[in-house]
Amino acid sequence: MWFKKNGGGSLLATVIAPLISLVVQLVLVYTLVANLATLAAPMASPGASPMSGLRSLSSA
Repeated sequence: MWFKKNGGGSLLATVIAPLISLVVQLVLVYTLVANLATLAAPMASPGASPMSGLRSLSSA
């Protein structure tokens, strides 16, 4: 209803911007998965707190 009343929007708003955001989200998911072992390895040791991996990264 809104599109019929106000028009469909420009090519940038309806096609190009969503494609850019899709690419950026895919890159972010890839980097998250690729760096998952960085935080998971220190936490895997027995008795380690969840923040121990973050502390070791910040001191490096």
